[in-house]
Amino acid sequence: MTWQPGRISPLSGYHDREMAFNLDGLYYKDHSLFAVYNAAKHKEENCLLDYTLNQEGTAIVREKIIDQGNPLFRKPTTITFMGNDLYLLAVTNIDEYNKNHDSVHGIEAGLLPVKVMVYSRE
Repeated sequence: MTWQPGRISPLSGYHDREMAFNLDGLYYKDHSLFAVYNAAKHKEENCLLDYTLNQEGTAIVREKIIDQGNPLFRKPTTITFMGNDLYLLAVTNIDEYNKNHDSVHGIEAGLLPVKVMVYSRE
């Protein structure tokens, strides 16, 4: 099975342009796009978002911050779901890895353990 490119269309309705243009870890579930914003200048602004889409999936009708400024966040990124639980890779060492020319060689002692946060819908 091969993947073919689908349609590309702009998604309107976001409130915060900075966040919308710097998303990571996008995941679609139940008419919502869940995303991570991790490009903030101040880590307290990094967040996990829920964009509820219209029936056609072409516009955001509600923008909700699930978690922002969590002290455990260190360049949060990838998200996924298992059932109703959302899993977020909350602590990564991506900045250190990139600054070290895509290698952990020589910086292992300064890296934090990877942490995954689990969010459950109430």
